Amino acid sequence: MLVKNLRDINSGYDSRDSAFINVALSAYEEAIKVCDPYKASMAQFKLEGNVLTFKERNYNLDFYNNIYVIGAGKAGYRMAKAIHDLLGEKITEGCVCVPQDSNIPEEMLGNIRLMECAHPIPDMDSILSARIISRIASKAGANDLIFFLLSGGASSLMCLPAEGISLSDKQNVNNLLLKCGANISEINTVRKQLSAIKGGKLAELAYPAEVIQLVISDVLGNDLGIIGSGPAVPNKTNFNDAVNVLKKYSIWDSIPESVASLLTASNFSKIKNSSDEEKNRVFDSVSTSIIADNQTAISAIGKFLEDYDFKVYYYPKELTGEVSEEAKEFFFYVSKLKKDNLDPFAVIAGGEPVVVFKRQTAEDAKHEDADKNSFGELPKNSFKSNFKSENIEQLGEALRQKQINSKVSGGRAQELAMCMLKHFAEFPERQMFFLAAGTDGIDGPTDAAGAIITDKTVLKSRSFGENYEDLLKRHNSYNYFNRVGGLIKTGYTGTNVNDIFIALVPPKID
Repeated sequence: MLVKNLRDINSGYDSRDSAFINVALSAYEEAIKVCDPYKASMAQFKLEGNVLTFKERNYNLDFYNNIYVIGAGKAGYRMAKAIHDLLGEKITEGCVCVPQDSNIPEEMLGNIRLMECAHPIPDMDSILSARIISRIASKAGANDLIFFLLSGGASSLMCLPAEGISLSDKQNVNNLLLKCGANISEINTVRKQLSAIKGGKLAELAYPAEVIQLVISDVLGNDLGIIGSGPAVPNKTNFNDAVNVLKKYSIWDSIPESVASLLTASNFSKIKNSSDEEKNRVFDSVSTSIIADNQTAISAIGKFLEDYDFKVYYYPKELTGEVSEEAKEFFFYVSKLKKDNLDPFAVIAGGEPVVVFKRQTAEDAKHEDADKNSFGELPKNSFKSNFKSENIEQLGEALRQKQINSKVSGGRAQELAMCMLKHFAEFPERQMFFLAAGTDGIDGPTDAAGAIITDKTVLKSRSFGENYEDLLKRHNSYNYFNRVGGLIKTGYTGTNVNDIFIALVPPKID
């Protein structure tokens, strides 16, 4: 199985409970398999001799002087491997960036260089990879073909700040956006304005070469302008939109002066505005296919569970709001179905909920100090001093360690599962198994994909003396589940199509 800690997850459960837990985990794995980037990429093409068919169009490979492969994202390796296996030595050059510690088995796929970069806060490798990709795109001519491979995480992995913006500036803004509760659309609205490669700028660099863009979507609704901040599609947002996002979440006064200067109205006239005709020529040369998304995963789970004789319900909306509110609504939706369904049933949802970090109170700080002995912490004031440092690598590491080692230890899937526990305890009338997990295998700055809970999770809390509500206030979901059990550990899955949520309800027994 993809899940590496199956025995730990099932510890303390009887065979009946384990059966339901394993079905939920198997359904999650089925979603990952269906969204495999290699298979999804290969399925887009047909190669006969030197004629490549994509979206019912034939590309005669003999016509092209050069074939390039560029891209970024959590699915980058498997997508690049598919193109390499398809075209082999026909590929002139390539560069694809993937997350650090994603355990890629090789640094080169033929002539395609693979680069590991930081996520979610970009680092110097992110800039280096973006520069290489920009160079490849820029030198492509009218008789060249570019494969652009895009998936979730690309905004951080392929980072080239706009003129006047430093990497530390972008790291600062990214960190503020990730912590304030902004959704991915809002985050990328800002990122595009601070980038020399996002918001359609990569397509402008690549023109007049032809571009085949393959996309694995981590954005609900599949807005190509949001996925990876839209490097190869027109930018429908502007500087004013970015300013509004930063002010909406009250972080405008916290951003670096260079960013504020770029985004203010006085700079609008300095930006080159291409004519509609020029833009049409640029983007008409890009042919795009979304090869997997959240709905692909949800549909696969539904078919899988139907084969196990569950009546399947699809939750009527995506989980995109604040985690505690989404958990409450989802729980009561399932509870209503319990009244009318005596047989086993399942409720499936997709989405990407938001964790909102509240300002630290004196009481929170006291708890944080108590947590340090158990979970570790940066030396006192080291984050503050590193944040002022001119050393970019030191700053990036400080930000990463702050996320990993502070009282904020968890991710949106784990926190939503933890929020559900409150309702499990309040309404224990019928058993439920609930799984919340990210399809990329990494939930927040942790080594878990998410968590699975049952009515016995609450009982385990009591036996361990853990107050989950108190830990939840401090967003300490990872350490909670690490203590009582339920963490789902897969490592990087090599794909990324948002999060999935599965509720399994056994048959009612009188």
